[in-house]
Amino acid sequence: MAAGPRRAHSRPVARTVGVATLLALVVACGGSDRPSDDAWRETWERQRILVPDADTIVAGGAEFCGELVGELRVELAELRPTPTEALDDPVDDWIAHAENIAFDCPDDRADLANRLRTLDLIAAEIEAGLAADARS
Repeated sequence: MAAGPRRAHSRPVARTVGVATLLALVVACGGSDRPSDDAWRETWERQRILVPDADTIVAGGAEFCGELVGELRVELAELRPTPTEALDDPVDDWIAHAENIAFDCPDDRADLANRLRTLDLIAAEIEAGLAADARS
């Protein structure tokens, strides 16, 4: 008699455990709103070239930089979400640095060169993260 009540309770428990396991698998294996690496890489390559070189920034002056700020704010939003959490912080840093360069519009070439180098270093970190993700 003791086996009867256990079976009656074990079916709902087993069903609940099965549904919970399935839900966990869906979330872990693609229930995410994150894009694929390949799709995001295409966006990254398009957006990365929006930041011009130092000569273009200096020659364009404040008017050019004002337009660039607006363009970056609109276009760089496409970089979010990233394919993985590991890329979230470096991408946020890259976006912030790119926008700050355009907003500050430095005309000191040494300062601008340093800022663009920092942007390149962050981009290298993003590329390394994409490469590591592709290997796993």
